[in-house]
Amino acid sequence: LASRLADLGVANLPDDYFDQQLDVIRAVDPQTLQELAQRHLQPTRLSIVAVGPAEALQPQLEAFGTVSLTAPTDVISAVDALD
Repeated sequence: LASRLADLGVANLPDDYFDQQLDVIRAVDPQTLQELAQRHLQPTRLSIVAVGPAEALQPQLEAFGTVSLTAPTDVISAVDALD
């Protein structure tokens, strides 16, 4: 809750911003959502990121395509290399 209040202050948003956003989201009908997805999402370029035990997750994810495993230390090294 504190971080949400801080977000409001930092971004100079109205006190009811989060309530307004829920109303905006609820107002989107399924057809509009489908049209937006077709226009903006490219299924061949999407990635699924899962965090957890590889032995449990890998069989579940293989139905979606090739699964690449990355160790947390590899991710940290890659981020450190950006500096």
